[in-house]
Amino acid sequence: MAKYAKENGFGMSVATVLLSPMKVLSTGQQILDYVDDGNIDQNAGYNHWVYNTNAVRGQVSEDISNSWAGGVGSFLYQTGMSVGDSAMNTLATGGNKALSLSLMGAGAFANTVVSAKDRGMSDEQALGLGVVSAGAEILTESFSYDKLFGAKDIGKAAGKKATTSVGKYIASNITTNTLEELGAEGINFAADVIIAKDKSQWQDSINQYKKLGKSDSEAWKLAFRDAAWQFAQAAAGGALAGGMMSGPSSVFVRSKISSIGSENSKNADSIIANGLAQSKDSGAYKSAVKLSNKKSVPLSPNILKF
Repeated sequence: MAKYAKENGFGMSVATVLLSPMKVLSTGQQILDYVDDGNIDQNAGYNHWVYNTNAVRGQVSEDISNSWAGGVGSFLYQTGMSVGDSAMNTLATGGNKALSLSLMGAGAFANTVVSAKDRGMSDEQALGLGVVSAGAEILTESFSYDKLFGAKDIGKAAGKKATTSVGKYIASNITTNTLEELGAEGINFAADVIIAKDKSQWQDSINQYKKLGKSDSEAWKLAFRDAAWQFAQAAAGGALAGGMMSGPSSVFVRSKISSIGSENSKNADSIIANGLAQSKDSGAYKSAVKLSNKKSVPLSPNILKF
């Protein structure tokens, strides 16, 4: 797969995005395998959905890093792949929030279990980390999902003056995604330290620096620096992903607001007509007059001003 990716990086990368929802099959088989005989074989065929994706993206990322684009280009590539996976999961479920988040959680579970087994952890440790990773993905992604599509906010904004600009909408999504990625990173980091213990990435980093002749304190400081950099990259990736996803979706949100606002306007016209047909002394007539006056100010403004 890595060889094919080296020859056709773009096509193979697109293929991994299109097939990303299939990782749910790896997750299901991993659980069934453990229930069946108490063991998980990370080299079993059902894990190829994980390994193939990692091989392709790892190769393309390396090629980009070695090119003129360097580390920045590699970072942008990995972020783009993550955004593509989220979009594909949402598309595959028809936009159903619960199913989309379930697919994202399943993907995180499968990736984490394979990674944990490759690091020499027990099946119980791998499953534990997989559950935490899936939970963190579902929990944190739910906030960015709501912010991106804003179904509740759309309904509330449809009947009142809305002044949110595209810039504010995108900025809000960037902030939410940044916090989401930091939250997920923090949860997974803590779980790795607690569950993996001596096989955690944190401990491995310390051990590697000690092998290079660093003292305990120096190794700890360097490992802390690496962890901080990892968190910074997660935050940057979240911010970039938020911007990438909210830009195109702002068009959807505007059309949704216009649709709701148009419907509200039709309902208002009907209420006014019925009220004005009543006696002038009636409450219905007076309410219709008030509503008619309010209609001098648009009842269905766009939430997003371009």
